[in-house]
Amino acid sequence: YEQDVLERLGLFDRDIVVCATNDDDINRKVAKLAKTHQVERVICRLESTTDDTELVDSGIEIFSSYISNKILLKGLIETPNMLNLLSNVETSLYEIKMLN
Repeated sequence: YEQDVLERLGLFDRDIVVCATNDDDINRKVAKLAKTHQVERVICRLESTTDDTELVDSGIEIFSSYISNKILLKGLIETPNMLNLLSNVETSLYEIKMLN
């Protein structure tokens, strides 16, 4: 996960970069590098409970498997039909960008 290797592979030429290894430190490092290289959208997987205001303040989106599972379970319990709507291919929601 060295910067020159990532640059050579064209990682920073993408619109979206997802940093999702099993190592929070590597994810943080690569996410910061991507933002430094002006990647429009950077998503970083973090499982530690440390406060990552610095990442959020720099525009990096954070997700956690634990929190995602917690939200999913809550959705299954409280609004099963909505979860069905979001996950069903035939009835899924789509985002349409309106330009006036």
